[in-house]
Amino acid sequence: MNDSASDQHDVWDLPVRATHWSFVVLVAFLWWSGESGHMDWHQYAGFCIWVLVLARVVWGVIAGGHQRFSEFPIGMGRLKAYWQGRESFVGHNPIGAWSTLLMLALLFIQATTGLMSRDDILFEGPLAYWAGTYSGLMTDLHELNWYLLQIVVAVHILAIAYHHWRGRDLLLVMWRGRSDARKSRLAPSPRLRWLLVLLIIVIGLVLVVTSAPQAPAYF
Repeated sequence: MNDSASDQHDVWDLPVRATHWSFVVLVAFLWWSGESGHMDWHQYAGFCIWVLVLARVVWGVIAGGHQRFSEFPIGMGRLKAYWQGRESFVGHNPIGAWSTLLMLALLFIQATTGLMSRDDILFEGPLAYWAGTYSGLMTDLHELNWYLLQIVVAVHILAIAYHHWRGRDLLLVMWRGRSDARKSRLAPSPRLRWLLVLLIIVIGLVLVVTSAPQAPAYF
C-alpha cells in the first residue's frame, strides 16, 4: 500500500479534540466564575479540568497515533532540526509538544490546588481540610499558577495566530482532525476505551472527594 492510500487517519482523534476545546471553554469559565464569585460553578469546572487532564495523560500513554506521548518529538536533536527546517511533523512539532505538556501540567496544578484552597470567608475546597495547614500554601499556589497559566495561554494564542498567518491549518486540524495537507498513517485507538478511562477517573475523583475528611461543624 502506498503512502497516499494509507494516509487516511485523523492526526488528532475525537477524544483529544474534544478535550482541547473543552479546555478552551473551561478555562474561560473558570476565569468568569472566579471573578464573579460563582464559586460552586467554579469548583465544578475545576473538577472537569482535573478529570480531563488526568484522562489526557492516561490517553497519552495508552492511545494510538499522534496523541500518544511517545510520538511527541521532545528531544533536543529534533528541536534543532525543526528550527533549521530539516524536519517537518504531521502531529505536534517539538515546540507544540513541549507547550502541550506544560499546559497539562499547569492545568493539573490549578485544579489540584483549587481542591485544597480556602479563602477563610466564602470558599473552601473539598480537600481543604485534608490539606490542613498547607491549605494556605495551596491557595497561594493556586493564585500564582493562574497567572502563569494566563501567560502560557496568551503565548499559545499568539503562536496559533502566527501559524495561521503563515498559512498553516492548525485550527482546522484540531477542529476536524485532519486537513487536505495533514493526514496520518497512524490509526487512533477505539473511542470506547476513552470513555472507559473517563469513567474510571470520574469514579476515582468522587471516591476521593467523598472520603476526604471534612472540617468539624464548629470549625
